[in-house]
Amino acid sequence: MTLNFTRLKIVIAMEKLLKIIGAAWGAKKIGGGKCGCIGTIVVFFVLYWLLGFVFDVF
Repeated sequence: MTLNFTRLKIVIAMEKLLKIIGAAWGAKKIGGGKCGCIGTIVVFFVLYWLLGFVFDVF
């Protein structure tokens, strides 16, 4: 039972890591240099939120 719980925690951690990396890459591409620091942070949060829906589907 603990083995499955540990595996589930690892999968959730990997999904969070992929969401962070994807949102950071997208924010750099979309907002990098064009809309300043605050704009890039806003784009990061929007992409992170949207990627949450994508990972729920899969």
